[in-house]
Amino acid sequence: IALSGLSQTYDGTGKSVIATTNPLSLSGVTITYDGSSVLPMDAGTYAVVARLNNANYTTTDATGNLVIGKGTASIALSGLSQTYDGTGKSAIATTNPLDLSGLTVTYDGSSVLPTDAGTYAVVARLNNVNYTATDATGSLVIGKGTASIALSGLSQTYDGTGKSVTATTNPLDLSGLTVTYDGSSVLPIAAGTYAVVVRLNNANYSASDGTGSLVIGKGTASIALSGLSQTYDGTGKSVIATTNPSGLSGLTVTYDGSSVLPMAAGTYVIVASLNNANYTAIEITGNLVIDKKVITVTADGKMKKYGETDPVLTYKITSGTLNDSDKFTGDLERYPGENVGTYAITQGTLKLNHNYDLIYKGANLIIGNSTINFAALPQKIYGDTDFNPGASSNVSTADITYSSDNVAVATIVNGKIHIVSAGTANITAAQTGAINVSRTLIVSKANLTALANNQSRLYGTTNPVLTVTYSGFVNGDDVSKLTALPVTATNATINSLPGIYPITLKGAVSDNYNFNYIDGILNVIPLADAELIDLRLSSGRLSPAFATENYSYNAFVDHAVDNLLLTPTLSNPGATLRINGGASMNIPLKVGFNIITIEVIAQDGKIKSNYTLKIYRGDSEASVFANNILSPNNDGKNDKWIIKDIELYPDNKVTVYDRAGRVVYTKDGYNNEWDGSLKGATLVEGTYYYIIDLGPGKRRFKGFITIIINR
Repeated sequence: IALSGLSQTYDGTGKSVIATTNPLSLSGVTITYDGSSVLPMDAGTYAVVARLNNANYTTTDATGNLVIGKGTASIALSGLSQTYDGTGKSAIATTNPLDLSGLTVTYDGSSVLPTDAGTYAVVARLNNVNYTATDATGSLVIGKGTASIALSGLSQTYDGTGKSVTATTNPLDLSGLTVTYDGSSVLPIAAGTYAVVVRLNNANYSASDGTGSLVIGKGTASIALSGLSQTYDGTGKSVIATTNPSGLSGLTVTYDGSSVLPMAAGTYVIVASLNNANYTAIEITGNLVIDKKVITVTADGKMKKYGETDPVLTYKITSGTLNDSDKFTGDLERYPGENVGTYAITQGTLKLNHNYDLIYKGANLIIGNSTINFAALPQKIYGDTDFNPGASSNVSTADITYSSDNVAVATIVNGKIHIVSAGTANITAAQTGAINVSRTLIVSKANLTALANNQSRLYGTTNPVLTVTYSGFVNGDDVSKLTALPVTATNATINSLPGIYPITLKGAVSDNYNFNYIDGILNVIPLADAELIDLRLSSGRLSPAFATENYSYNAFVDHAVDNLLLTPTLSNPGATLRINGGASMNIPLKVGFNIITIEVIAQDGKIKSNYTLKIYRGDSEASVFANNILSPNNDGKNDKWIIKDIELYPDNKVTVYDRAGRVVYTKDGYNNEWDGSLKGATLVEGTYYYIIDLGPGKRRFKGFITIIINR
């Protein structure tokens, strides 16, 4: 049997090989493909067996492989131009033959459908059992969607804040929207018209610019007037025009149509108007009334002797003041007559200009025939008693009266001058028919002594209240009559050493007293008590523990400690210590016992207590040795097993063994307390062995001990 037709191409039909016999056309030939008589269709390799079952012939099976090769297909792409709508976009890949399975499409290497606008590399690939095809490639272009922009909020009113329009996209809320006002992204504030351009820069949408005009109208303001009633003083008067909102520029005020401030008394029509870039306001009007200034003049009383010419009639301004450029015109006049008597002084022709209201208060001219003799007054001191002014007259038929022009300094009581306070007053003597005579009274301040009281306190306590004693008050005065009390001070602080410190005075104020200060002293007294309230050692431990009332102590230190630093604490900071007769707290130690004495000395220099420290400094580790005899019979000798200086090594460990190597005693921190017993019973007489470990990093040694009973 010979096989042929072993290479074929898939076409969707069953494929068979040709089996030829020799001799030709023998019957009984069967062919199987992978063991089946069914013709294979799919591309692949199939094991072919051709077998002869003939009544007259026999032959060996013919075998081979039928190879069905894949058919050739093609792929075509379409739908490569689309528009963004927010959904994934796919290209259309069509096979020939149609609808072949195993077709995959990727976009920029990914199987995920692209959504955003852009260009994507498309690869369509066929992975089919029966067909092969060349990849189809192309570009999927997703064009931007078309959006629109609508503007609103184009009419607004100035309020001092930036104004923005509202730009709405369709579809809604697209990103990449920019708004400019006259070409700037800064929001406009001032009233005016602004060209608005809204532009969309979006990855997936394009839109025509939205344009319009934002009109910011002027805000509405108001104007209020105040200060409409004023009084003439020779200067220009202005009203107060206030805007709401406050402080707006462009406010003008006119007075009877002029911007010049009026000065003269009168009524002026006020017009306030606003010319502001951002606000408009209704003009407001009012009347500024400048009242006349009131001036009061009081005529001075005058006197003359009969037959003399009149004195010049004078006056004083007793209320109000004249402006620098304004002056009186005219003169005072008096009623006519030259006989002895009293004549009224009138305003006469005295007047001021139209800006003043002049109020006149009259006085009298007295024509008399007597003379007052009034000597200069003696200088007085505050606190002096009342005294007679001492004026006299050549006419005895009329009394002389007195008056004071400063009753805060002196008054007239029962015809005498009564001193009220230090200062100056004019005392006037008057008599009917005589010219008044005035004399000046000068009252000096009285002397007041302020003495700082001496004080004392203990060292370390706060200063006492510093007090003052006064001498020299008059008229029943006390400290309540002083304007300011003297300030007491000392330079002593709570930490100042015992001694004398000054107490100073200064700063008193009074209208009636001169001050004489006398300083005092503050005595800081040294403390008389002192005690040691704590004592610490740089090495070792006090035995017993420190207590103030215990004055004797022991301590043990290692051989390595060649000096000991004491840290004492005293009950008060003024006390001192004397250690071994000196001041050093650092005490050198010798091997063996060292005696340290501590004297506690109070601030007053007296010794208050004495302490004694007995410090034992051990030998070196090599000198530590154990007694080799233990006789626990309570005779006071060798009743305890003594290891010299073991107490200096608190981290020690001691172990004792019997001859068989059993532990009969062990102790961490041994302190010479073993009496040769085990569980309360004395060990049998004999020799025992020990190991002594002085502690980490220290000497470790061994030896033997003999326990002796009843000897």
